[in-house]
Amino acid sequence: MKRSILKTAALAALAAPMIAFGGSALAAPKVLKLAHQWSAPQNGHGDDRSVLAAKFAKLVDKYSNDNLKVQVYPGNSLIKPRQQWDALKSGALDMAVIVPSYFSGKVTELRGFNMMGLLDSNAAAYKFDHGQGGTVVKNLYKKHGIKMLVWVWMPETVGYRKDKVPTPSGLKGMRMRGPGPAIEKIYANNGAGVVSMPSSDLYSALQTGAIDGAITTFSSMHSYKLYEHLKYVAESPTHGGLIYAAAPLVMSNSVWKGLNQAQQQAIMKAAKKMQPWVKKRTDEEATRNIAFFKKQGVDVFQLTPAQFQDWMKAAKPIVNHYATLSKTAAKIVKYARQANKSVNQ
Repeated sequence: MKRSILKTAALAALAAPMIAFGGSALAAPKVLKLAHQWSAPQNGHGDDRSVLAAKFAKLVDKYSNDNLKVQVYPGNSLIKPRQQWDALKSGALDMAVIVPSYFSGKVTELRGFNMMGLLDSNAAAYKFDHGQGGTVVKNLYKKHGIKMLVWVWMPETVGYRKDKVPTPSGLKGMRMRGPGPAIEKIYANNGAGVVSMPSSDLYSALQTGAIDGAITTFSSMHSYKLYEHLKYVAESPTHGGLIYAAAPLVMSNSVWKGLNQAQQQAIMKAAKKMQPWVKKRTDEEATRNIAFFKKQGVDVFQLTPAQFQDWMKAAKPIVNHYATLSKTAAKIVKYARQANKSVNQ
């Protein structure tokens, strides 16, 4: 009798998880955490990098048959932007949409991924990715324990609180924010004060007058509502951007290695699905946001070809110096210039 009772109890214990999962003893899905600094999308709309993260998470759920989940943590809710690199390297953070230039103090070559004059159009940026340049960059990330998933290049421009400044020489005496040391060097060379901060801090800095202007993406100007404190925004003659800056979706390589084959396949299938969407959105980003800024009363002024070249001339010595920093940096400059040339021919 006692043996029968024990057997019944054991069978009941086994049946409990089967009932919980609809009659089959399935393990709970593995959950990966994906962090980024931009606000969560509202009704599917928001900063393209935030929308990318949300769409990617849904696709991973779908392609893994709900055996792998990606939990998105927007708006710095999990980790601060400048802490992401080390957390990804160590495996403390699973995934992130990063701004590589934030980490150029740790990896010198990363300053090239937000460098005026390196890539001159969105088309050139994606040509670079899918050629030898992309191989160099993927290997650079891999060396530091990070796996590339989705390439993202965002057009950036300059905006000002009070004064319209069409060329670098007009920056003297202003306090300017740049997303990385390459741009900050242009500021310093032209007599401007340099203020470093992530995009998420720009609204309060512009509101209080802590800075007079900033270079950032059109998408950040929109999603962070910077247009509320920007009187002027520049539009370049090359699809709107002064700079084309990387903001890829990446993951920890050690976390990647810990997944099974089916989970890895789901992630890569989702990444491949998202790449054409990102390309289309970033191709249209400047035009889409410029129309919005004008409706908000911002004076969007187009740089003349000569004014645009003034910015490129200011950037050229910095790009040339970057190429001397390492063999990897030299290759990045070489393949970027090849991409620019092939697109502009």
